[in-house]
Amino acid sequence: MQSIKRLTKLFVGATIAVCALACSSGNPGPGCPSFKAGALGNGGFTFRCDDSVACDRWSNSAQNFPTKVAAGSSFELNFFAKNENGTIEIKINEAPDHRGYHIEGVQSHVGKDANGKFAVTKPGIATFMARDGKGWIVDYVTMQVFQPDGLVVYESSYKGSTPPRVQSINLTKSQRKSFRAVGEINKQPLAGAFTVDWSSADPAIVDIETISEGTATIIAKGPGTTKLIAEAAGTKEEIAVEVAQ
Repeated sequence: MQSIKRLTKLFVGATIAVCALACSSGNPGPGCPSFKAGALGNGGFTFRCDDSVACDRWSNSAQNFPTKVAAGSSFELNFFAKNENGTIEIKINEAPDHRGYHIEGVQSHVGKDANGKFAVTKPGIATFMARDGKGWIVDYVTMQVFQPDGLVVYESSYKGSTPPRVQSINLTKSQRKSFRAVGEINKQPLAGAFTVDWSSADPAIVDIETISEGTATIIAKGPGTTKLIAEAAGTKEEIAVEVAQ
């Protein structure tokens, strides 16, 4: 079959989509590392997750199409179908186009979260199918889902796929620092976004000031030692915090 061609616009009666090959925040295309060809060779899928170092959260595109996804996490998939003109972009959050393409999860542990994104609830193999308007399977893709065995807490300013683990935190009174957390399995970060519950063992020493889009900002309130606690997907990480006088 012909390889996917670079297009700027695709007209099928009317404009269906602008399909950029370069990775971008709103539309990772087939040229992005987050693209994976479907098992049937009729197109391919792109993966996005807003809240994981396995994805570039500055663009939301996966560093690579993930081989390992966290149970309890959510993410987005797009499907790119091959045709004689190039590709057509199908988004799961939009109504199917005139061809009726849509993506659906196969197993009972694959569903949707409250925001309409795909969600996986337990470990195993997750399969996603692209169907046309007649219900025929156009293509499918699989990914492995793992239960995280730990969390990595890292500084929110970090950019990359292997974040340095925060072992301890030292602050002075009124100082602020911001952190994020990602699930891991065998010391390897997992893809997918999930909610992290942040708390302080003693808010009189260190308090959680804000939590926004996966980033927790803490503020030192008074001298002493305590712990910053991150909990998600059945795992917990506790970081020792010391606030100097």
